[in-house]
Amino acid sequence: MNKNFIIIAVIVLAALGGYFLLRTPAAPSVPA
Repeated sequence: MNKNFIIIAVIVLAALGGYFLLRTPAAPSVPA
């Protein structure tokens, strides 16, 4: 497997994880 592909996949998963984490109602700066 290409190492660059793995790195990109990890970055995308981290970005999606942070996005959904900020979308949670627990975040005070995000409108419900």
